[in-house]
Amino acid sequence: MLNSHLTKVINAFRLFKLTEIGLQRKQCPLCGGGILIRLQDSEHGVRCLSCQGGPAQMSLAKVIRKRVPDLSKKTVYELSSRGALYKFLSRESGRLVYSEYFDEVPSGAWVDGVQCQNVEQLTYESECFDLCTSSDVFEHVADDSAGFAELYRVLKPGGSVIFTVPLTSLEKTLERAIYENGELVHIEEPEYHGDQLRGTGKVLCFRTYGMDILGRLECAGFTHATIDRDPVGDFMGRGRHVITAIK
Repeated sequence: MLNSHLTKVINAFRLFKLTEIGLQRKQCPLCGGGILIRLQDSEHGVRCLSCQGGPAQMSLAKVIRKRVPDLSKKTVYELSSRGALYKFLSRESGRLVYSEYFDEVPSGAWVDGVQCQNVEQLTYESECFDLCTSSDVFEHVADDSAGFAELYRVLKPGGSVIFTVPLTSLEKTLERAIYENGELVHIEEPEYHGDQLRGTGKVLCFRTYGMDILGRLECAGFTHATIDRDPVGDFMGRGRHVITAIK
């Protein structure tokens, strides 16, 4: 526990730039806290002072509250077992099911009390969730078409998937890496992101999404796929496009 807190402090100091520090009175849609802090003029430098949620998670919570006003009656599947969004859903949803993807662990197996799920091959029954959520996951999924199809399968009729990915204004998604005959092939210069399990710069980015992400969701069976721009710029000048699709 001490090492975890120490890591958070060290990471905060890495972000800190005296000339860019700022505070803003703003209600956090994740926890209801009223102050945002900026340690650096970037998305990763903005946090809720109470729950440490960032702009991507706050954007998601804002759209979820708008589109799912009866969240307390819903069964939700979140593709993470930690962080501010997970805590928000734990408090606000009727029932929360969550998972992580662990390298070299079979889908459905358990690791330290957390179930491993590969979104390309979920082990859940069909039509068991009202809402599926994720924050910056699908750019790291090798076969995102299979992942979208699996979320469609496990959603109840009328259910929604609400999520974020890094999104550009390009019409077409840029494929950065693919698997061919079981071998990883880099089409573009490799790009790596970080997560709380693997650390900084350890997670391969398979693609940079463009506006055709809505078509990808529709190909998986979803209807009414939209990009919600409402949160953009809402949190100290930061915020994310949030994607919603309905079964």
